[in-house]
Amino acid sequence: VRATDTGGNSSLSNQITVNVVADTFAPTLASISITDGDSRFALRSVELGFDELLDTSRLDSAKVFLVRAGGDSVFDTADDVRTDVTLDIRRRGQAVSIVVPGVLPAGQYRLTIDRSIIADQAGNQFAADIVRTFTIRAASDVKPKSGFPAEPTRSEEHTSELQSRQYLVC
Repeated sequence: VRATDTGGNSSLSNQITVNVVADTFAPTLASISITDGDSRFALRSVELGFDELLDTSRLDSAKVFLVRAGGDSVFDTADDVRTDVTLDIRRRGQAVSIVVPGVLPAGQYRLTIDRSIIADQAGNQFAADIVRTFTIRAASDVKPKSGFPAEPTRSEEHTSELQSRQYLVC
């Protein structure tokens, strides 16, 4: 390398040899926003982070399977229901969001991401499918303490009616 300073002085550095080795390591999953066995009221997306940039041309939502166990509550039977998802690439290909369209009904779910769609830019493929099972709970029993009007009881309705009347006192 030749370096020149502002005074016009220049010098050459010693020659350095750098051996470049091929990337032979597959990407690893650094983070995922859902753990196996989670129980939630809702799920809008699942966020995956990897330790290196992915080959985003391999990402294919058709190989991401979000399946709800049917009425028998058993996976891999005829009554299972698949939900299509979309993929959103983030952090220049080092993270992927699996986006769920709309609200998932209550039930048992399994998310499977086929390993063939996850590889780094050198072509090293992910070691195994990513599989997570989780539950979406019904939110009907949730009673907020504030923020939403509660259903008035009969005595509350009567009190409110009396308070809204105007009386003439003589």
